[in-house]
Amino acid sequence: MTILREGRRITASGAGAVFDLMLRLIEERLGRDCMTEVACWFQHPFVRDADASQKVPVARASGTTDNLPTAIRAAIRLFETHVEDPLRIPDVAAAVGLSGRHFERMFKRETGQSPLRYYHHLRLMKARQRVLYSGDSLREIAVSVGYLTSSPMIRHYTEIFGVSPRDERRLTKGLRALPSQVEAAE
Repeated sequence: MTILREGRRITASGAGAVFDLMLRLIEERLGRDCMTEVACWFQHPFVRDADASQKVPVARASGTTDNLPTAIRAAIRLFETHVEDPLRIPDVAAAVGLSGRHFERMFKRETGQSPLRYYHHLRLMKARQRVLYSGDSLREIAVSVGYLTSSPMIRHYTEIFGVSPRDERRLTKGLRALPSQVEAAE
């Protein structure tokens, strides 16, 4: 990958390099968490078979989940497959063959987050996708990511993303309506 910076001009050669450059610029301006989310949205280096797993960037770690120790990768897979019916962290530690304390330390060292925080954030990211891209009620979304009611999900969502799900949905719908409003005004 070749990237050259000369003043305000940045050049890159090759599609992969352009994508890497875009991610670096997003990270510089908006932070690593935002860059990781964008990488997850757009990173499709090849067409995968239905049973192939996607490489997922890990926030605050250099690389993707396939660079993590086997036990941590297995835990993340368990988290991803148990969004609607959340697992207890001690049960995940036991499932990957580690003591609770060792699992907590190892997971935090490898990902920069505690397992509980990582799992919680993963579930809220799934909720956010549904808030933005579905017409499902907040109660349906809450249940789909392991909450019994929508109130705690709404509170946690607002804490993590800085905006309530209702407001974010309303703002997104407003942005989607903007082009048609512009065309209608012409």
